[in-house]
Amino acid sequence: MTPQELEQYVQLAADASNLQNQQQANSLLLQWVSSSTDTAIADILLSVLKATQKEVVLFYCLTTFHRLSQTTIEQRAAFRRELLSQLLGNGSCWSPVYLRTKVGVLLTRFIQLDFPHAWPNAFSELQDPSLLQAAPDIFLRTLVALTEEFGKDETEVNTKIKDLLRGFTVNRHQQNQQRQQEPSQPSVPPVQSMSGQLMATVLPMLGQSLGAATNTNLNTQEALSIAILCLSVIRGFMSWVDLSLLLDETTLSLLFSSLSQSATRDSIVADAGVTAMECLQELIGRGMDDDKKIAVLVRTGALEQINANVNLMVVDESPIDVVMEVAKFINLTGLEVVPMFSQQQKQENHPIYVQILELFFRCYAYDDIDVSGAVIPLAGLLVSSHEKEPLQEQVFAQLLAVTYRQMRYPADFQYDHEDDEEAEEEMYRIELRKLNQKFVRAAPEACLQFLCQTLSQLPMPLSSALTPDIEAALRLVYHYCEGIRPPPGLKVVMKNETFRNLLVGLHSSDITLHSHEEVIILYYDTSVRYYPLLKDQPELLQLLLDALTGNRGLQHSSSRVRSRCCYMLLRLIRSIGKGKATNSSVLLPYVDKAIAGILQLLETSSGQLRIDDILNLFETIGLLLGKTGLDPAKQQTLLTQVMTPHVRSIERVLEQGQAIAQNPDAHGEILAGSIAAIAYLSKGFKNPSEGIQMVLVEALKINVAVLEALPFNEEVRNKTYIFVQRMILCLEDKILPSMPRIMSLVITHCTSEDILDVAQLFNQLCIKYKSNAVPVLDAGLLPFLQKCQTLSTISTAAPTSGDGVAPHLRTEQLSIHKLTYASMQHVAAYRVEAIFFTPTNSASFESILNSMQDGAIHAEDPLMKKTCIVFFKDLLENWMLSNGNGASNGGSVVVTHPPQVVVEGYVRFITNSLISGVVASFLEEKFNCDDANQWRSVSEFAAILQVLRERLPDLYLQEVLIAKFTNTFRFSPAVVENFRLVTNRKQMETALKTMIKTPR
Repeated sequence: MTPQELEQYVQLAADASNLQNQQQANSLLLQWVSSSTDTAIADILLSVLKATQKEVVLFYCLTTFHRLSQTTIEQRAAFRRELLSQLLGNGSCWSPVYLRTKVGVLLTRFIQLDFPHAWPNAFSELQDPSLLQAAPDIFLRTLVALTEEFGKDETEVNTKIKDLLRGFTVNRHQQNQQRQQEPSQPSVPPVQSMSGQLMATVLPMLGQSLGAATNTNLNTQEALSIAILCLSVIRGFMSWVDLSLLLDETTLSLLFSSLSQSATRDSIVADAGVTAMECLQELIGRGMDDDKKIAVLVRTGALEQINANVNLMVVDESPIDVVMEVAKFINLTGLEVVPMFSQQQKQENHPIYVQILELFFRCYAYDDIDVSGAVIPLAGLLVSSHEKEPLQEQVFAQLLAVTYRQMRYPADFQYDHEDDEEAEEEMYRIELRKLNQKFVRAAPEACLQFLCQTLSQLPMPLSSALTPDIEAALRLVYHYCEGIRPPPGLKVVMKNETFRNLLVGLHSSDITLHSHEEVIILYYDTSVRYYPLLKDQPELLQLLLDALTGNRGLQHSSSRVRSRCCYMLLRLIRSIGKGKATNSSVLLPYVDKAIAGILQLLETSSGQLRIDDILNLFETIGLLLGKTGLDPAKQQTLLTQVMTPHVRSIERVLEQGQAIAQNPDAHGEILAGSIAAIAYLSKGFKNPSEGIQMVLVEALKINVAVLEALPFNEEVRNKTYIFVQRMILCLEDKILPSMPRIMSLVITHCTSEDILDVAQLFNQLCIKYKSNAVPVLDAGLLPFLQKCQTLSTISTAAPTSGDGVAPHLRTEQLSIHKLTYASMQHVAAYRVEAIFFTPTNSASFESILNSMQDGAIHAEDPLMKKTCIVFFKDLLENWMLSNGNGASNGGSVVVTHPPQVVVEGYVRFITNSLISGVVASFLEEKFNCDDANQWRSVSEFAAILQVLRERLPDLYLQEVLIAKFTNTFRFSPAVVENFRLVTNRKQMETALKTMIKTPR
């Protein structure tokens, strides 16, 4: 590619008006760079640099040359000379800032590659008077880029350059040897080192540019840019050059001059002040001895200068960016310095400690969340130190007062946390609440006293209090227990009489009449959190329930308040009702009124409530009916009264017959909602009476009718799973007659989205009813396995871009296989295995065994492999360790053992097929028995071998040790002998581990 062609292609690649030409040019440029040597590319770039005046082409040359790693010293020198020559020529094509910044980056790269061996006078050239006159920013941009490289990575090259700049003349190896003996010293005084010379050049430039920046007769923008670059260079030097250069009077005066000129309202050099504060942050964050750090603060007078020049008392008197950097500096300084002061020094008011505290409180109290938030870590440090050495009482009191003031939201805050600005306000207050927990942990009594004082200062009645004030005060009450130790803090504070009296006063007030909905919601949250008080004082519970169920709660005009109250009422009833049975009687007097109020709300406002709110209300009703000590007859009456509207609603929909299928979504939503309501209603009952069970059985029949009408509706099926799982807990064996039909419908119509729910229902029936589940699951076993197989096949049938199965489809396939294996393992574990020998399923038992064997041998997931092995182990233990054949009765569960011929065939399957396959899988290179998950498979397989050894010793010897381990796998006699001598499962595991790890 010729220079002319390169220039042409670069311009085409930068022209977005013709997309086709742009893509072709980009492709050609990439091909040229990838196919050419670095030296050839460098020669072309130099030719283009000499010839072009196009900004985009110049930038391409700089960027591409910077990326080359195999250029020669001569090429870099030639490119550098041409670059500096053009800059001295003051060509207008070099005026864009991005180009000049890139020049500094490229010169930095040259310094890293060639200084000092090939470009020994690099810094002298950069300080050449002609360059400083024509392009002073190039010198500064190069130093900025170089110091940024120093900050990125402490490479050997960067360290060597820094050492040379500081005046160390020995090479790195010699220097390391010296450091092992004694600290090395620079060969020249700091002021004579290259870093000192650079500072001597930068400081006058900073002074001149600051003066020019404030002179309206000059180009202030250009001067300000130079000033900021000078300060950026000094900032980069702060962490590594000699302290004497940084603490020089000239350096400090210029830094504070930058700060003072930038800290006034509408200052045009505010950015310079920001960078000056960043310089001070780098200085104070520099690693040094504790005493020296305090000495630096004394020497610089930085705290006094900030106090004198930056207005932290009046918002916007100083530019906000400057104030934010001041806050960061105060936070960093405090974190570094405050731990150095002893308690005695604090009490004696050490000047530095006093200054830090004063500036900290000004920043913390500043009316800007970025400024105040910047010093929260220092506030946390102060309160943490209070736990060890108590702060002065006045300091701690001021911390509490400022925190409370800052916790208040702005008067115009809308509580819209999706709004970015309001989300930032919320995050700030979350940090304040965490800080307040530390306050409570450090001094709970002082915080409680402050809390009482704060509430007492609010205007009465509380309904008239300003929203920010009352909301912040309630927040303090709500979060108070979170900081109490020992945990749980709730139990501790409920024994504190002062805090209880505070809550009584809150409940007795008219706070629920407050105009702002957030205040009402927060009061309800607080009331429910501290519910133990309501158990002891029922009159307060009455007040709260009246508010929650009235027009300040469930019937409030705000949908947010209504929704929150639905949840809060549920939490309240659940909390009051838990524990001893006597607690439920506290709610008994309010049951009729509460249920009537809820039902009225559901009748009049159901369209205004979210489905989750409605379900919360039904669960609340269920708790009121089942957990409050009502007599069974009244329970049945009220439950029937509550359920009747939903049953009637379902019946009206079902009466439409074929019309349901014409609009299945709308009808399905109605029917599913009614089923869910009854399911949530049943959550209040545990071991219900016969009368309640009769009502629920009728509801179950209705659910079956709904499922038969809309089995293909996903929402109906989902709510059916919830309902049936609840009925299993409530109805015990009374649910069994309905289950075959339910299982048939959900298995037939389920999809990959809800096959997991079907499997969970299958497993729950096994766990709950054990062998009594056989008649229920008999007809559904094979359809369930077939459905899993079908869904697994569908999930991998989609076309893929290459061979094999797409990763996400493979994941779905494995999850379905896992369901199959887990369900079969539940059958074996909970003694439901008689299902395999019914007329319906007996012909498929061998296929099931083969499928589970395939998982035990080839499953990729170690947990799936273990599950399959556990299936075989459980069946073997069930049939070999139990007594006799025929039927055995264990309580209400009858376990039927298979015929002897089946047991013998199963044992042959294990010895002839399973053992060989599993052992072979253990011997594969990818199997790691040291991995905890894979070891579980070994442990379960050891149990199979141990059962065979104990129950069938001759078979174990002939078929396992001789036929398999000796003849087939040809294990060494020592390995086989280990298996012969074992006496328990633990020893069998050890023998297997030795077998796996023994080289073959």
